[in-house]
Amino acid sequence: MANAFNKELVRSIAQSAGRFAAIAIISLLGAGVYSGLRMAAPDMRIAGDEFFDGANLYDISVVSTLGLDDESIADLGAVQGVTAVMPERRSDAMVLVGESSFAACVESLPMQAARDSDTSDGVTALSEDPAYLNRPILVEGAWPERRSECVVAARAANELGIHVGDQVRVERVSGGAAPDGGEQGVRDVFAQTRFRVAGLVNSAAYASSAMLGTTSLGTGQLDLYLFVGEDAFDDDLPYSIAYLKVEGAEGKAWGSAAYDDAVNEVKRRVNDEAAAIGQARWERVRADAQRELDDVRSDYERERADAEAELADAEAELADARRELDDAQADLAAGKADVDAGAGRLWSSEVRMQRSESDWAAGKAELDRQRAALEEQVAGMGDVAANRKQLVAGIAKAEDGIAKLDEGIQKAVSGIAQLDAGIEQAQAGVAQLEGGISQASAGVAQAEKALAQAKAAGAGKAQIAAAQAQLKAAQAQLAELKGKLKDAKAQEASLKEQRGKAQEQLSALQEQRNEVQSQLADLQQKLAQLDEGVVALQEGRTQLDAAQAQMDSARSQLDSGWSQLRQGRSQYYSGLAEYNSGYAEYQDGEREYADGLAEYEEGRAEADEKFADAEAELADAQADIDDIEGPEVFVLDRSKNAGAAQLSSDADGITQIATFLPFMFFLVAALVSLTSMTRMVDEERLVIGTHKALGYGPARITSKYLVYGVLASGIGSAAGIVALGKLLPWFILTSYQVSYAIPCVPLPIDPLIAAKAAGLSVGVTALATWGAVAASLREKPAALMLPRVPKAGKRIFLERIRPLWSRMSFSHKVTARNLLRYKRRFFMAVVGIAGCTALLMVGFGLRDAIGGIVSNQYEELINYDAVVRMDEDDVDEQRDSVIGALRESDVESYLLVNDFNLIAHGPGDDLRIEVIVPSDPSELSEFVTLRDRETGAGISPDGTDIVLTEKAASVLGARVGDTVELYEENLVGDAKGSPRTFTVGGIAENYLGHYAYLMPDGYRAAFGEEPDSSLAYVKLADGADAAAFSDRLLSNEGVNTVSFVADKIVTYERMLDVMNKLIYIIVLLSAALAFVVLYNLTNIN
Repeated sequence: MANAFNKELVRSIAQSAGRFAAIAIISLLGAGVYSGLRMAAPDMRIAGDEFFDGANLYDISVVSTLGLDDESIADLGAVQGVTAVMPERRSDAMVLVGESSFAACVESLPMQAARDSDTSDGVTALSEDPAYLNRPILVEGAWPERRSECVVAARAANELGIHVGDQVRVERVSGGAAPDGGEQGVRDVFAQTRFRVAGLVNSAAYASSAMLGTTSLGTGQLDLYLFVGEDAFDDDLPYSIAYLKVEGAEGKAWGSAAYDDAVNEVKRRVNDEAAAIGQARWERVRADAQRELDDVRSDYERERADAEAELADAEAELADARRELDDAQADLAAGKADVDAGAGRLWSSEVRMQRSESDWAAGKAELDRQRAALEEQVAGMGDVAANRKQLVAGIAKAEDGIAKLDEGIQKAVSGIAQLDAGIEQAQAGVAQLEGGISQASAGVAQAEKALAQAKAAGAGKAQIAAAQAQLKAAQAQLAELKGKLKDAKAQEASLKEQRGKAQEQLSALQEQRNEVQSQLADLQQKLAQLDEGVVALQEGRTQLDAAQAQMDSARSQLDSGWSQLRQGRSQYYSGLAEYNSGYAEYQDGEREYADGLAEYEEGRAEADEKFADAEAELADAQADIDDIEGPEVFVLDRSKNAGAAQLSSDADGITQIATFLPFMFFLVAALVSLTSMTRMVDEERLVIGTHKALGYGPARITSKYLVYGVLASGIGSAAGIVALGKLLPWFILTSYQVSYAIPCVPLPIDPLIAAKAAGLSVGVTALATWGAVAASLREKPAALMLPRVPKAGKRIFLERIRPLWSRMSFSHKVTARNLLRYKRRFFMAVVGIAGCTALLMVGFGLRDAIGGIVSNQYEELINYDAVVRMDEDDVDEQRDSVIGALRESDVESYLLVNDFNLIAHGPGDDLRIEVIVPSDPSELSEFVTLRDRETGAGISPDGTDIVLTEKAASVLGARVGDTVELYEENLVGDAKGSPRTFTVGGIAENYLGHYAYLMPDGYRAAFGEEPDSSLAYVKLADGADAAAFSDRLLSNEGVNTVSFVADKIVTYERMLDVMNKLIYIIVLLSAALAFVVLYNLTNIN
C-alpha cells in the first residue's frame, strides 16, 4: 500500500506539473529575493573586510589638536592590545596638474615599505612590515624612488585625466595646516612642492571614491588623494594622525560584534591613556616653545645690552663734541669782535679815500674835459701848417680859375655874335628863295595854262610838245628852288641850335665864375680865422699843462693812500678769512653734531621701538605659550572613516530594503500556495475520502500533500538561493563599484541566511498546505467521496443593473456569478494580485521618490547656482574684495550668509545640522524656497525662532513650538560646551541634507555677537561661464572654495544610480512574481 501511495504522489506531481512549477517558482522568487537581499549587506561588509584586511587598514586612529610627536607615537604603541602604530603627516592642498587645479589630500607614506610590498594581484598588499598600515595597492606605474615623486588615486586620476608622468605642483595648503595658506604656508608644510606622478593606487582608507572627504579648499570636496614620501613634508611639522592596529581584530569580520568588542576594548584603553598622552604632548610643546622663547629672549637681552652700550658711547661722544663746539663758539665771538672793529676803521679810511678819489676824479674829469675841448679844437683845425698852405694854394687856384673863366666867357660872347650874323644871313637867303619859288610857281601855272590852251586850240604836236617842255622846265625849276629852300631853313635851324648851346655854355661859365669867386672869399676868411685860432690854442695848452702838474701831484698822494688802504684791507680780509674758516669749521661741527644727535635720537627711538616691539612680541609669544590649551585627543575607529562609514551606511540601506520586501514576496507566495493547494485538495476529495476509507490516517494522508508542497517549495527555494542568492549580491556589489574601490570577488552563500530563506519558503508552503488539507480531513469519508455540493446560486447585484447586465455575454455573466459565488477564491485572487501590484508600486514608487529627490531639491527649493566660501579668518578684510569680484563677474544677484555646523539635540535623536544665517532675511526667499511640503504654504522665518528642514525635524522628533538645543562640535563632530536653546518656528520641505535657518536677531540673541557672513549664495547670469567664474573667484585671496549646484546634482545622481539599478531588479522580480501569480490564479479559476 505504501508503494501505491507513493505512486499516487508521483502521479499527482506529473498530472499537475503546472501547479507544481508555479509553487516552485513562487518559492524560488521568495527565497531567492530574501536570501539575495539579506546576503547583499553582509557580502558588502565581507568584501569590505577582505579589502581592508588585504590592505592592513587601521582599526583605530588617534588625532590631537596639537598634533603628535615621536613620544606620543611610542606611548600609543605601549598601550596593551596595540600591535602596530603608523604615524602620518597630511595636509589638504590645492594642486596644479597641467592647467587644472584640484583639491587634494596629500599624505605621507613609508615609501620603502611600499616598494617592498607585493600588490601584484591588484586586491591585496602583502608586506613583512606589520607597522605598515593602510597599504595602497599599486594598479599602474611604479612606486616613487625619489622625494619628487608621488602616487595618485587611480579612480580620481582616470576621472580627472591625470596620467603617470604628469607633474603635480602644490599651490596652496589648507589654513588648518599652516598659518598662511599661500606660498609661505606651503613652505611651512612641504619640503618638496613639485612631484612627478610615478603610479596610480587604490587605498582602503578611501574606500568610497565618490566621497573622499570635505575640505576648506576648492569646491569644498576633495577631488583626489596622493601619497608622497615622508621626507616631502617639513621635518618640524608634527604628525597629523596616528593609525593603530588592534590585536586579534584582523581575524574578525569588520562590523561584527566580535570585531567591535575587540576594537572597543583597546579603544577604551587608548582613551584611558589619551589624556596622559595629550598632557605629555602639551607639556613637551610648551617646554619646546618656552625653550625657544627663552633662547630668543636671551639673544634679545644680549643684543639689547650691546645696543644700549653702543648708544651710551654715542651719547658720550656727542657730549664731548658739544663742549668743544661751545669753546669754539666763545673763541669765534672774540675774534668776530676784533674783525668787526678792524672793519669799522677800514671803512672810515675807505670812505675818506673814496671822497678824495672822487674829488681828484672830478678835477681830472674837468681837466680832461678842457683838454678834450682843446684837442677837439686842435682836431677841428687839423694840421695848421698844412691847412694854411692848403688854404693859400686854394686861394691861388681860385684866382687862376677866375681868370680862365673870364677868358672863356669872352670867347663865348664873341662866338654868339658870329652865330647871330650867320642866322641873319640864312634868314635873308630863305626870303630870297621863297620869292623865287613864287615866281617859279607862277611860271608853272602859265605853262600849264599855255599847254591847256594849245590843246584846246588844237595846236600841233610841236607846239604842244614845246608847251609841255616849257611846263617841265618850269616844274623842274620850282622843285629845285623848293630843295634849296629846305636846305636854307635847315641851316637856319642849325645855327639857332648852336647859338642856344653857346648861350648855355656862357651861362655855365658865368655860374662857375661866381662859385669860384665865393670859394675864394671863404678861403680868405678861413685863412684869417686859422691864424687867430693858432694863437688861442697856444695860450690854452700852457694853462692845461700847469693844471696837469697839480693833478699829477694829487694822484701821487692818492696812490700812496690807496696803497696803505689795500694793506689794511688785506690785513682785515686775512683776519676775516681766518674767522670765516673758524666759523665754517664751527658750523661743520654743529652740523656733524646735529647729524650725530639726530642719528643718535633716531637710533635711540628706533632701538626703543624695536625694544618695545620685541618686548611685545616676546610678551605675545609668552602669552601664546601660556594660552596653549591642553589638547583634545580623539580616539576614533573605522566608523569615522568616510569610506567605511559610507559602505556601512549603504549596507544598512540594503538591509532595510531586505527587511520588508522579501516578506511581501513570502506573503504573496503563501496566498498563492494556499490557493493552489486548496484547489488541489478540492480536486482530490474523492482520493482523500478513499484513502481515509481504506484506513489511512490523517497524518499519512496529509503527508502526501505536505511532501508535494514541500518538494515544490524546496526545489524552488534551493534554486532561488543558489541563483538569486549569488546573483543579487554580485549585482549590488558590481553596481556599488561605481562609488567604491572595493573589488567584487566571489563570496560564499551564508548558510544561516540560506536556511532561513528555505525554512520560511518551505514553512509558508507547508503551513498553507496543512491548512488546506486539515479542513477536508475533518469531513467523513462518505462526504469526501461525494462531490462538494455547489453553492446555491443567487442573483448578484449586477443583475439589478439591467442596461449593463443585458449587454454582457454569457461567459461574462458566468464569470461574474462565479466571482461572487466563490468569495474565498475571489478575495485570494484580489489579495494576490494586490500584493504583486504593491510590490510593483513599491519598486516604481522608490524609483520616482529617489528620482525626484534631486530635481525637487535643486529645481524647486534651491534657487542659486553657486556657493562661494570665504576665508573665515579674514572675513572683514576679505569681504569687500570678494564682493567686488562678484560684482565684476557675470552674476545676477548674491546673498551673504553665515554658515556653520552644530550638533542638534531634541526629543528624538541627536543630529549634525548646518545652520544658515542670512545677512538680509528679506532676500532669502530669492535663493531658498522655504515652504510646507504638505500645504505648499511659504514659511517666513523671523524673530529668534529657528526653522528646521523636514528630515532634521523628524530625526530630532521636533514639531513646531518644540524647543531644540544646539551644541558646538569638536574636531570629530561630537557635541561640546553648553547648549543654546531655540524654539522651532517652522518645518520646511527639504530632501538632501539637514538645515536650520536662523535669522540675525536670533543669532545675536543666542551667541551675543554679530554673524560673520563667510558664505555667498550666487545666481549666475544667463549664459555665464561657470569655469571662468570659478577661476576668477578662486584667484581672489579671500575665497577658499567655489562650488556649483550642477556639480552636486551630478554627484547625487551618480550616488542614486546604484539604488536605481537595485530598484530595476526589484521591479523585474516583482513583475515575474505577478506573472506567476496571475498564471496560477487564471489556471485555478
